Amino acid sequence: MKINKPLLVFGLSLLLFLFWAQAFPVTDSVESNYALTAKEMVTSADWISPRIYGKFWYDKPVMIYWLLALAMKAFGYAELAVRLVPALAGAGGVALIYWFVAKVRNERTGLLAAVLLATSLQYLIIAKLIITDSLLFTLNAAALACFYLGYINHRGAARRWYLLSYPCLGLAVLTKGPVGVLLPGLVILIFLAWRKRWSALRKMRLGVGLLLFSAVALPWYGLMYARHGQAFLDTFFGIHNFLRATVSEHPRDNVIYYYPLLFVASTLPWTGVCFAGLGEGWRQCRKWDDLSSFLLIWAGVFVVFYSLMATKYPTYTFPILFPVIVLTACYLENRWEQKDFRFGWLMGGGLLLWYATLVFVGGRYLNGVLLAVYVILNVICLSAIMFGCGRFTGSKRFLPLAAGVIAGYLLFAALVVPPFGSDRSGKELARMLASYAHYQIGAFQFYSTAAVYYGGHRLTMLETGADIHHFRQHTFSWYAKYTMPVATVPEFLAGPGKLKMIIVKRSGWPRFKAETSGVASLEKVGQNAEYLFYRVRAI
Repeated sequence: MKINKPLLVFGLSLLLFLFWAQAFPVTDSVESNYALTAKEMVTSADWISPRIYGKFWYDKPVMIYWLLALAMKAFGYAELAVRLVPALAGAGGVALIYWFVAKVRNERTGLLAAVLLATSLQYLIIAKLIITDSLLFTLNAAALACFYLGYINHRGAARRWYLLSYPCLGLAVLTKGPVGVLLPGLVILIFLAWRKRWSALRKMRLGVGLLLFSAVALPWYGLMYARHGQAFLDTFFGIHNFLRATVSEHPRDNVIYYYPLLFVASTLPWTGVCFAGLGEGWRQCRKWDDLSSFLLIWAGVFVVFYSLMATKYPTYTFPILFPVIVLTACYLENRWEQKDFRFGWLMGGGLLLWYATLVFVGGRYLNGVLLAVYVILNVICLSAIMFGCGRFTGSKRFLPLAAGVIAGYLLFAALVVPPFGSDRSGKELARMLASYAHYQIGAFQFYSTAAVYYGGHRLTMLETGADIHHFRQHTFSWYAKYTMPVATVPEFLAGPGKLKMIIVKRSGWPRFKAETSGVASLEKVGQNAEYLFYRVRAI
C-alpha cells in the first residue's frame, strides 16, 4: 500500500502538538477571549456575530471562532477540544512545507524542512495556543506556495495553481482581516518587480481570482455591516486595525531590535543554521535564483511591515518561519550533498541553548523533587544525543539531534506547561467560585476571562473612581477594546442582587481597603495563595 507522505507528516505533527494538551488550561488574557467568544457562539446559536460577556465583539474576523465553536460542539469545552484547532492548523503548516519543498526540491529536503519547522521553538508554542496565528500561518503560506508553483509552471498547470491561491487569501482575510491579503499581495508584487515578470499578472487570471477571493472573504463582512453598521467598521477596522498600526499598545516593546531578538529565540534550536540558510539564500538571490529571491522577499516584507507598525507582538512575524525554514533546509541539503559538515557546531550550540532554555523556564515553575527529576531527565536526554551523534556520521547526525529536540519538548510539555498554564489561568478561580453561584461577584482591579469561560459566572471588574473614566470614554483609544462589565465599588454595591462578593489579589489589598473604607463592610470568606474573598454589603 502506498503511503500518503504529506498525510503521514500531518498525523505525526498533530500528535506532537496535542501531546499533554488536556493538562494545559485556557490562559488569560488572550486565549480566554477566543475560547469564551466561541463558547458564546455555541450557546447563543448565533454563528455570524461574535460576542463576549453577552456583548457583540469586533476584535477578530469569524474564522477562528467558527472552528473553535465546531470543536466545542463536537467534543465539549475541555482543553483538548479547544487546543485541537491550533494543533490542526499547525500540523497543516508542517505538511504544507513538506509538500511544497518536495515539489520545488526533493522529498528528503521536504522532510528536513518539516522536521525543522515542527521543532522550532515558536512553532511548537503557537501550535498549542488558542490564537489566530497558527491558522493564518498556514493559509498565507498556502496562498504564496500556490502562487510560486503557478509562477514556475506553464499554461494549464500554472493557471490552476494561481486560482488555488485566491480562496486561501480569502480564508486568511476571514482569519485576521486585511493583512491576510495585503502582505501576501505585497510579496507577490515585489517579487514580480524584482524578476521583471509583470507578464505573470495576465496568467494569474485576476478577474476570476478576485471573484473567488470575494466569494470566500466578503459575505461575512457584508452580513456584519448589515447587522451592526458603523459600529462594526469603527471598531474592527478603526481600533483593531488602524489604531494597532499607529498607536503602540505596548510602548516598551516599540524598539527597532524587537523582531531581530525575537527571531533568535523563535528559531531555537536551529537559530545558527537559520542564519546560515539566510546567508546562502542571499548569495543565491544575487545569482537571480527564483526560489531564494521569492523566499527572501516573503520574509523581508513581513519583517519590514511589522517593524514599521507602532504595535509589536511576538506573533506578528511568525509567518516568516515558513520561508526561513525552506531556505535553511535547502542550505543543509546542499552542504550534505557536498560532504561539508562544518555547520555542525551551529547545531550543537543551538541544542545546548535549547536545553538551557527549557531547564531555565522549568526552574520557574517546578521545585523540590520534581525540579530535580526534570533536570536529571534533561541531562540524560542531552547525554543520549551526544552519544548518538558520536555513533552516526555525516547527515545521519541530524537524527539524534532532532530526536533530542522532540524529547526535550515532550518533557517540557508534560512537566512544565501544566503549572505554567495554571499560573496564568482562572480555572482554579472558577472552581473556588462554584460555591457562590447565587452571588454577584466583583474582581477588584483585575479580570479573569478564563474564570468566566470555565465557571460560567460573569464577573464585574471593579475600578477606582479615579480610573473608571478610562473604561467609559468613547474615544479612539485602547480602552475601547475592553468589553467586560466595569463598575466602581459603590456602583457594584448599589446594583441588583443582595448577595455580593469581591475578589481581591493579595497585592491589591491596601488599595482595596482604602477604596472600601466607609463604603462597605467586609467579611473574609475564603483565600488562597493569590486571592482574598470578601462578602460585602453597603454601609
